[in-house]
Amino acid sequence: MSADIKKINGVYMGSQEIASTRFAEDADALSYYRLESGALGTDEKGTNTLTNYNTVGSGTGKFGGASDQGSTNTTNKCLAKAGDPGYNGASDFPFSIVAWFNVPSTANDIRLANFNVNQRCFTRFGWYSTGAYLQFYRVNQSVQQGVVYPFTPTINTWYQQAITYDGTNVRGYLNGELVGTGAASGQRTTAETSGIGIGIDGQSFGTLGALDIGLKDDVYFSKRALTSDEIYSLYKTGVKKLNGVDNLTTPGIKKYNGVSNV
Repeated sequence: MSADIKKINGVYMGSQEIASTRFAEDADALSYYRLESGALGTDEKGTNTLTNYNTVGSGTGKFGGASDQGSTNTTNKCLAKAGDPGYNGASDFPFSIVAWFNVPSTANDIRLANFNVNQRCFTRFGWYSTGAYLQFYRVNQSVQQGVVYPFTPTINTWYQQAITYDGTNVRGYLNGELVGTGAASGQRTTAETSGIGIGIDGQSFGTLGALDIGLKDDVYFSKRALTSDEIYSLYKTGVKKLNGVDNLTTPGIKKYNGVSNV
C-alpha cells in the first residue's frame, strides 16, 4: 500500500507555502510572515509588523526568501514587535505556531517564533544546541510545560516544526508528524513584556535579547489549536478537492486510480 499519492495528473504533491493554502484566510490566523526579501517583517494576515533589529539578513528560503540570522549572532539580531499582539484570550487560550527552519551550524540555538500574550504566558519554540533537542513549551510562571524531543538536525536542511495548545495539552510536531504531548495549564502572575517575533525567545521582548542563528521561513501564528491532519497538510499539501470531495474537511483520499492511499 502507498502512504501518500506522490503525483496526480503530473503534479507533485509536496509542501506548499501557506499563502497558497486555505490557512492564509483562516479567521483564526493571528499573523503570517512569508519573510521575502525587502519585506522580512511584513505581516501578511494581521497588524503585527516586525522591526528588524540589528540587521537580520535575507536568504534563500523553503519557499522564495527567508530571514537569515547567520551562522553566528553576537549582536541580538531578531525580528520582533514588543506589545500586545492582539490576542487577549482566556488564561488558557489556545494557539498554534508553524514554521520552517534551516540550521547552518549545530553550535548555537534556533529559536523559531515565539510570543507573549497579555503577559499571561510565553512560548519557547525551536531547536536548542545544548542537549540537541526540539522544544515545544508554553511557560507558566517559571514552569516550562510541554514537550522536549531529542533531535539533531542535518546542516543546511529544511525542517518544519509546529506547536499547538488546546487549553489542556501542548503538542509538538516535526515534519508533519506528532513527536510528543505534554499537559499545560495556568497563567503567570509576574508580568513579562508582551510581544511577537521570529528568532527570539518569548521572554525576551523587553530586552530583545536573541543570539540565535539560522534561516526561518513561512511562519504562521494561529489563535486556535490546529488538528494533526491540518499540521500534516501544511507539511505535505495534498489535493484540496478531487471529484468534488473536500480533502481538507474530510482528510485522506483512500484511492486514486486504484492506488491505495491508506
